[in-house]
Amino acid sequence: MQGMQRGVCGSGDELNEIGLDFEPGSRIYRAVGCETCDHTGYQGRTGIFELLVLDEELRKALNEGVNEQVFSKMASKKGLRSYYCDGAEKILLGITSVEEVMQAS
Repeated sequence: MQGMQRGVCGSGDELNEIGLDFEPGSRIYRAVGCETCDHTGYQGRTGIFELLVLDEELRKALNEGVNEQVFSKMASKKGLRSYYCDGAEKILLGITSVEEVMQAS
């Protein structure tokens, strides 16, 4: 799964911190706008992705018709990085905004 979100404009002091509960001390940014981004708060695009590489164990489980919950747990143990997790990381890095990730979810 993948999706494209607008990237937050990184023009100096135009990023404002907003209050959300990620981890204590995390900075979460909101797109505000400036002359650089034509007052939209966004500049360019960035992708958020979900990727799972199927190994033999996961292939076998799919072929045997395991239920979705079991498969999800197996995939997580094998390193599945969820769409939401990738979006959250890009929020914390100031690459995109909470609004953009939530809109795409």
